[in-house]
Amino acid sequence: MEEKKETARLRANKWYRDNPDRAKVARRAWYLRNKEKMRKYNLKYRKEHHEELLQFDRNRSKTEERRAQNRKCLAKNPERNRERVRKWEMDNPEKALTNHRNCLEHRRANMRKVPFEKIDRNLVYKKDDGICGICGKPLEMSDFTLDHIIPIAKGGGHLYANVHSAHRICNIRRGTKPLEILYSL
Repeated sequence: MEEKKETARLRANKWYRDNPDRAKVARRAWYLRNKEKMRKYNLKYRKEHHEELLQFDRNRSKTEERRAQNRKCLAKNPERNRERVRKWEMDNPEKALTNHRNCLEHRRANMRKVPFEKIDRNLVYKKDDGICGICGKPLEMSDFTLDHIIPIAKGGGHLYANVHSAHRICNIRRGTKPLEILYSL
């Protein structure tokens, strides 16, 4: 039985190699007949191999060949790329603002040579229960800022362990002074 299956598989492979155009049409027809089955299979596969697929994409996008290809495409169509980015920013204003903040914070941390991680502002607000880490009073989300416990200017990293919630005015008044001095007053 196994021998017959192997023979049939080899014969099918040979036919696919000898008739590439007809094979393409046959594959497409099979796919269209089994579209729902393939969709379910692909979803299941992606769910089971999520981390592997993410790592594959990360590695693929890091190759110098891929970077060169991206640079070449961007240089060839700069206006189209700007328009695409503008449209995405208009469609996703919150994400665009978050990306912009992350970019600025990452640059600032790089300039000071301190550790950096992307910080979800909503997570910090929830962690602190909406209480200002400087004055201890309740904090509205509209007046919320991230305050670094050890300021970046003094060598503190942009990390979850080094940030807390603060009123905008409290954060401005504090500047780069240590929290101990503020609490002693």
